[in-house]
Amino acid sequence: MNQDSPQNSAQTVLRNLVEIAPIRIFWKDLDSRFLGCNSLFAKDAGLTHEGELIGKTDFDMVWKDQAELYRADDQLVMESGTPRLGYEEP
Repeated sequence: MNQDSPQNSAQTVLRNLVEIAPIRIFWKDLDSRFLGCNSLFAKDAGLTHEGELIGKTDFDMVWKDQAELYRADDQLVMESGTPRLGYEEP
């Protein structure tokens, strides 16, 4: 019998969905610091696993030349409460 709590089970299901999704997924805190991502995003960022991303900002990444644009996007999402979905970034 599985001893996992319902919350742990839900987190496991969510994590698995994020990981198998055929898109790049990431999430940040209110200071635009990365809190996590799926392996597709980590690979695109030149990392071997998600843990290498946690705590970094776009200014720390290979796309640092685009960091101001991405921070503005983050701010817009946080202020509007509306996610940006279905678009491609450079």
